[in-house]
Amino acid sequence: MLANWTAKIANLLVEEVDAGPGTRVLIDVPVHWRSLVWVLGTWVTGATAVLDAGDGEGLVGDGADPDVVVTTRPERWLDECDVVTAVALPSFALRWPGTLPGAALDGSADVAAQPDALGPLAPASAGHPAIVSGGLSTSFAELAAGPASAQGLREGTTAIELALAIEALTASSGVVGLRG
Repeated sequence: MLANWTAKIANLLVEEVDAGPGTRVLIDVPVHWRSLVWVLGTWVTGATAVLDAGDGEGLVGDGADPDVVVTTRPERWLDECDVVTAVALPSFALRWPGTLPGAALDGSADVAAQPDALGPLAPASAGHPAIVSGGLSTSFAELAAGPASAQGLREGTTAIELALAIEALTASSGVVGLRG
C-alpha cells in the first residue's frame, strides 16, 4: 500500500507541476500516514519537501515560494499558491469532505485516479535538498545516511519524526503512529 500511494502521489505531482529536482512541495499536514506518503511521493520525483510549522503563520524554511501546497486547510493557501491539494485525514477518506475550495485538487480522489506505476523521472542529485524545515535544509545524501547525521533534523520536529518513520520502514520494521 505504501508503494502504491507513493507512486500515485508522484504521478500527480508530475502531472500537475512537472515535479522534479528544484520543485518545492509544501506539506502542511500534521504527522500522519498521509503526510508520510506525500513526503515519499515528493522525494520519488526528486523534489524538495518543505515542512510548515503548523502555526498558521505561513512558510518556514528559506521562505521561497512553493510550487504546490499539500494541506488539510486549503482555504489558507489558495491565494498564495497556484496548485493546492486538499488532504482529508480520515484513513479511509475517498474524497475531501464537502466542496473543495477554489481550484484545489482532492488529495484522495485525484491521487486515487493516478496510475500505480511510475513513469520516467529525473533523479535528484545527492546534494539536492530533500527536506527544508525550520530554516534548515537536509540533502538526500544526509537523509540517506540516517537521522543522526542529518544536520537539518532536530528532536521533536515533524522532519525528524518523518525521517525516523522512513528509517524504520527501510529497515523492514513497522511504524505505529500515536497522537500525544
